Amino acid sequence: FADAGIRGALNRLVDRDAVVSQFFAGQAAPKYSPLTAGLADSVRYAQELEALAGQYAYDPEACRQTISQRMQAMGAQQADGLWTYGDKPVTLVFLIQSDDEAGLGIGDMMSDALESMGFAVEREYLTTPELTDRWLGTDPSDGRWHLATVCWRLDEDGRDTAQLRDSGGDFALYMSADSVLSYFPLWRLYAADESLRSTFAALSRREFHTADE
Repeated sequence: FADAGIRGALNRLVDRDAVVSQFFAGQAAPKYSPLTAGLADSVRYAQELEALAGQYAYDPEACRQTISQRMQAMGAQQADGLWTYGDKPVTLVFLIQSDDEAGLGIGDMMSDALESMGFAVEREYLTTPELTDRWLGTDPSDGRWHLATVCWRLDEDGRDTAQLRDSGGDFALYMSADSVLSYFPLWRLYAADESLRSTFAALSRREFHTADE
């Protein structure tokens, strides 16, 4: 997961439509960016979001090809369908919510998919508090976990109407070391070039006056 190419490819391993159907009874929408479906910005940028959905559409074979290219470039080898590095299997530690039906189902679905790509997956079933302590309280660089089933839930009663009209702040919130969540180790590892960081910051502070800006 230190490789951005593999992280990007894994988007194509997630069958978002199946997740919505199987674990949310169809009462959800596939998501490809920090923008939330149904809010104003998702309507403003519907064309761009549609293109993004096409770029990251479910395509396991495309994902497999990218993983193979990137893993070999990093010196890994595949034998009998299993990726190894230095004669040891490449093992992913997946933190899975045991007390949340959707989290449990998604975790097992993704673990199966990752195993089909040739990775060994160590599934750790944890309660939500246990999982939260691990993924928020430890440095991912230590290798104690690589993936986690975590849900960000939209509660309109808890968000002001300005935020519902403008989702620009979500980019910095989810993807920047400048996030208000940067006291957590994971966020401190997020790296973006100065142009992106300044853009995220300007969106968060609403430092614009027109739609073009």
